[in-house]
Amino acid sequence: MASLQEACQIAYNKPMIKDRKPVLVYIHHDKTLLSHIFCSNILCCNSIIKYLNENYIVWPWDISSESNRTKLKEIWKEIFSDQFPCFFSYQQCPMLIGIMQRPTGEKGWLISSEYKYESLVEWNMLTRSSWKLNRETLKKELIIFKKEFDDNEQNLSYNFIRKTGLCWDVILEIAQYLYVNDAVNMFSSEILPFLHRYKARLHLFEPSYEFNKMIFRTFNPEQIVSLCLRTIRYLPMIDLPSLAIFTEIISLTLLNPLDIEQINEYVKYFSKLNYLTLYYDDEVDLYSLNTSIRQLSIQIKRIKIHCATVIPRPYYNRPLKMTDTNTTIEHFDISIGRFLLNFKNNRLYNPNLSCLKKLFDLMLSMENVRHIRVVINEYHFEQMLYENEWKRLVEKCSKLKTLTFEMIGNMLEGNQFRTKLLEIKNKIHDWNSTINFRIIIV
Repeated sequence: MASLQEACQIAYNKPMIKDRKPVLVYIHHDKTLLSHIFCSNILCCNSIIKYLNENYIVWPWDISSESNRTKLKEIWKEIFSDQFPCFFSYQQCPMLIGIMQRPTGEKGWLISSEYKYESLVEWNMLTRSSWKLNRETLKKELIIFKKEFDDNEQNLSYNFIRKTGLCWDVILEIAQYLYVNDAVNMFSSEILPFLHRYKARLHLFEPSYEFNKMIFRTFNPEQIVSLCLRTIRYLPMIDLPSLAIFTEIISLTLLNPLDIEQINEYVKYFSKLNYLTLYYDDEVDLYSLNTSIRQLSIQIKRIKIHCATVIPRPYYNRPLKMTDTNTTIEHFDISIGRFLLNFKNNRLYNPNLSCLKKLFDLMLSMENVRHIRVVINEYHFEQMLYENEWKRLVEKCSKLKTLTFEMIGNMLEGNQFRTKLLEIKNKIHDWNSTINFRIIIV
């Protein structure tokens, strides 16, 4: 039998409103005579069974044992939180409880549950009308609650579109480029059921226990295909084993990872991962990046690195073994904010050659790379004009197909830099005519 949470998801997450059904919880207790009478004479009559099959999802639970009653209370607390307790005493049985999505006007930051429940039957009467329980009155009550459910589903969809002023196609198009966190902030948590119904592939930023608890009431972790996680030195921001719930991750972004050991500690939880982004908003040295790439998990095919500040690290002047190369990365993208050239005692250590050589060493560490993109700002443009380093790259990376050089900012004054860059482009064509070398200035 499916869990109550799963029953709610099945009931409410159909794309078409007409296909959605309310959940009806039936609570039974063997020690009450009324439970047996209700089950045999009322609930199991053909007309009631037929109506329930067509219009409801019925979720039964037996509380004859105390352990089962305790378990049901735990289930209720998980779905509806402490704000809406239910005690389930045997004197109330038989019980029928209807569940629907919480109406828009009742939602807010103080209410954590996405669902609302109403008691329809307790003991031998209808709870809401106080009518005596029989087949006819039960059928009428079920019809009334189904109508309330249908109206609520229609209003939820209408109110959401009216509030945003956008049609569903546009909303879903926007949402696929946002983290789930941002989509909730932009559209409210009302967007979550719709993301599930349309099987949207989703991105999640720094999942916390409470946020996961909220969103996974509505859709499955398998819809999350991309994660962004913030790391700190020596300690993860989240419990790493908890990441195993995300089984469909293909893209992972790590913010300020310490070293390759920490990177691989995250990567190992995602068997389908092939795209890794490393984002550094602090200083990072090219030697360490080079070492990390050479030791990356073999499953990574694409890597993107954003560096706010790059340090050449002259005291790491020992050469890397060129035999220790990465053979799996096919796409490499690096964006560098600035090179930090000054070191202690304000001595400038071969800034152009040091930074450039280590940057090209980094690219050379991926012998099977097919696509490279380098983004720098205008202040470091001149450092990229060393012809020998480009030649070294083209000759070593024999499978290279596209090489994109992108500069942010205006071209430096004087035509000599533009001329030199065009010369390098022509040289690359001479060395390997199959490489598409693109120059982009933004």
